Amino acid sequence: MYHINPQNPKEMKTLTLRATFIVLLSFLYLVGCRKSESDTEQLSPSIQQTIRATVAGTVVDESNKPLAGVKVEIDGQSTTTDFTGTFLLNKIYMSASRCAVKFTYPGYYMGVKCFTPKSDRSNFVKVVLIKKQAPYSFNATTGITIILPNGTTIILPANGYVTASGSTYTGMVNASVYHLTPDDPNFGLKIPGGDLLGIDLSGNKKVLQSYGMINVELTDNNGNQLQIAPGKTATLKYAIALSQLSSAPNSMPHWFYNEKTNLWNEEGTITRNGNFYETTVSHFTWWNCDYPYGLARIQGKVFFCNNIPAAFVLVTFSNGYVLTTDMNGQYDVIFPANLSLTCQVLASNNNGVINNSPIVTIPALSIGQIYNVPDLNIPCPTLVKGR
Repeated sequence: MYHINPQNPKEMKTLTLRATFIVLLSFLYLVGCRKSESDTEQLSPSIQQTIRATVAGTVVDESNKPLAGVKVEIDGQSTTTDFTGTFLLNKIYMSASRCAVKFTYPGYYMGVKCFTPKSDRSNFVKVVLIKKQAPYSFNATTGITIILPNGTTIILPANGYVTASGSTYTGMVNASVYHLTPDDPNFGLKIPGGDLLGIDLSGNKKVLQSYGMINVELTDNNGNQLQIAPGKTATLKYAIALSQLSSAPNSMPHWFYNEKTNLWNEEGTITRNGNFYETTVSHFTWWNCDYPYGLARIQGKVFFCNNIPAAFVLVTFSNGYVLTTDMNGQYDVIFPANLSLTCQVLASNNNGVINNSPIVTIPALSIGQIYNVPDLNIPCPTLVKGR
């Protein structure tokens, strides 16, 4: 048996940086040449200017198996993942304030990951793509009520569908349905957009706290997209996550994911009825039950034992949000104001990491505040010797 000495930084570095990151090691220092933007610009989701930066990452399925051949695209510049699920877009142009990476793969819902890029280092992202299950088929003239195993319900109307051109549709409809609950262990890696950044009815930027999402895709038998007809609505009934039953509010804004802006837009209100949230919608994309918060920002560092920076490690927050450290073990992200959360590095979310880090609490921050999170330190593995 090979023994790792926790007092030997070289051996510890070999242990912790291998596995899925080994393919990326040759890419880590391919960086641009411009300085990062100001904090004011980083807090804004609007495109103010472009920078040249490098983005690398991995794409996996829900069982954490790498997906090869996934199309990865940033502002029209694209590549595909290799057999390890790894991709690299080297020194390409992108929005300086908020970059959107889109992932498409046959049989899976499109994934999107947004972040504030840095031109002076490699940017790393990880995403879990959701596989589409067998669709529910029904006649457009009759409608259907779909009930998922956890009780989440979608009621689709009769005589209420149109084609992409707006023509009335009366044939067979195929409904692909998915409920993403905050109790999902991969919740933070599946969220459309990734950063839960939204725009409320007044045009104000918000960071959202999710209480569950539903996606419904409607197609005809040839795979052509369908939508709900003008004047018609569908009913959504979300099962509240078990971990949120005691804290879920009685009502909150309802939000849809705008695939053009990669932001969540407020539309309507959702109301609690027992262990469910209920509302109606007039069109389909991802829908989200969210409580909105103002914008703050957090910065921090993650280390392996012996002060080795923990590059490309996932940090998990108590609300399900997940971020990834950069090549220097650092992170700098938008964060909800007036909401106290905890964060931790979980071994179960990181290949090559053996021990969980201690839990760190982030206090409720004021709007616009930038907070330095105490360092997250991943303990050394225990060494046992004997004869």
